[in-house]
Amino acid sequence: MTDRLPMPTTSPIDHQESYFGENPHQLPRVALHSTDPLSQRQSPAQIVERGRPMQEESAVSSQRSSADDMETINARALRANPFLGYQRFMFALTKYPALVMTMIALWNITGRGDSMPKSESEQGAFYAAFGTAGVVFASQILLSSNHYYLYKRARRMSYLYHLSMVVTFCGAVVCIVLASINFKNFRDNSKSTTECRYKNDCGCYSNQERLAYLSALAGGGIMLVVLAISTFIYGGIGLSLMKQRLAAEYAKKARERTYYNNGFQY
Repeated sequence: MTDRLPMPTTSPIDHQESYFGENPHQLPRVALHSTDPLSQRQSPAQIVERGRPMQEESAVSSQRSSADDMETINARALRANPFLGYQRFMFALTKYPALVMTMIALWNITGRGDSMPKSESEQGAFYAAFGTAGVVFASQILLSSNHYYLYKRARRMSYLYHLSMVVTFCGAVVCIVLASINFKNFRDNSKSTTECRYKNDCGCYSNQERLAYLSALAGGGIMLVVLAISTFIYGGIGLSLMKQRLAAEYAKKARERTYYNNGFQY
């Protein structure tokens, strides 16, 4: 007797059939089609259509990223360009001399000096001051909005500031010239310049008062001329400098994209 277990016995015929049978080493077949029931019911074109929303969403997100980058570049360039802000500040200051000129013009056109004898140049000075002030106030109302760090909006507003200040400059020069012509007429106390045409006994302006009003008009006109020239200078510098600032920001953004691009990191 031995401790070995008896070997299983198979007939030679069974062993031969198991070894030499049909395709004894054939691997199990793998399904070549998707097991997803939804994919089995759809054609290949429909399956491709299912992937398009993801591609469209990726394209939309890429466009939004590009727009955000452009807004960031414009905002940085505008922050680095203070001259457009100086131009807007000078433009905003024009309403103060215009307010003084409006009050003086109304006092002499519709107020106490309405019935006083005036020369054509003196009357023209008051009307020129009133018209110039009206242009200033209208432009202040229409152009008081912010550019919101948008380059196209800032450039358009700068051009409108220039156009408004050109009209203001011309009106102020006319007012200065007409007011200066009458300075000599009111230095004496002749009766022809102090005669009053009021129907009642109200007092008329003296020569000193009329000279003071004309001097105030001339002073307001000079202030408008100075502010207009400052607006032109700051606006021109700001618009020319804006091109350099944008080029610098584009180059900076390109360097940032290169630095954060994984393809250039080793």
